[in-house]
Amino acid sequence: MKRKKWAGLLLAIVMVVAGCSQASSTGGQSEEGQQGDKPLTLYFARHGETLFNKQGRMQGWSDSPLTEKGKETAIHLGKGLADISFVAAYSSTSERAIDTAQYLLDGRSVPLITDKNLREMNFGEWEAESAEKIMEQYPAIWEFDPSFKSPVGGESIPELLKRTQTAVERIIRENKAKGGNVLVVTHGLATMNFIYHLDPRSISIDGPLPNGSVTTVEWKDGALKVLKVGDESYIKKGEQQK
Repeated sequence: MKRKKWAGLLLAIVMVVAGCSQASSTGGQSEEGQQGDKPLTLYFARHGETLFNKQGRMQGWSDSPLTEKGKETAIHLGKGLADISFVAAYSSTSERAIDTAQYLLDGRSVPLITDKNLREMNFGEWEAESAEKIMEQYPAIWEFDPSFKSPVGGESIPELLKRTQTAVERIIRENKAKGGNVLVVTHGLATMNFIYHLDPRSISIDGPLPNGSVTTVEWKDGALKVLKVGDESYIKKGEQQK
């Protein structure tokens, strides 16, 4: 996606989600902390490259398999995260996310919990269509005008945000008593939308989240704080290992 179009998209996301919550821009309130609750660090990992990614096709609720590059990235990411102990692991129900999660959890005893609320945005009948073609014909979807509704079904940005929030609240609720690190394997736009809701100023990357990148968010005392977005250092660390 071109830089200019992403700039418009991201600005519009900020405008849309600003009205969806009264949380502060430096840390949204989620699952109010109580005495005895322990801090959590959520590791949002984007799935590896898929066939549709490679072909430039719309991929929301539709699915396509990981490419060899995507599998390799997931293996490297798993090695790069090896020193981090996870108390729990969650994944979107999409095959590409589950397959990536299995690579990341290889050799660990942490069970994988799937949640359909972690899925990517639903693009309706645009699924599997050329992303470039849709971008040219319907630029409003990339600008995320709050009044825009896809003529072919699918979700709006506020709808995507609401279910992503529901998934994150569940993760916090199920793990705040023990605290620690939680792996969450999900998707690019779903993650970016959620992060912009928390703190639009935290985004420093130019373009979509890279496949296999990690975005970290801390939950402490009932508030969420973005630590890092689109971090590819774990992939590089894994590549250096034999």
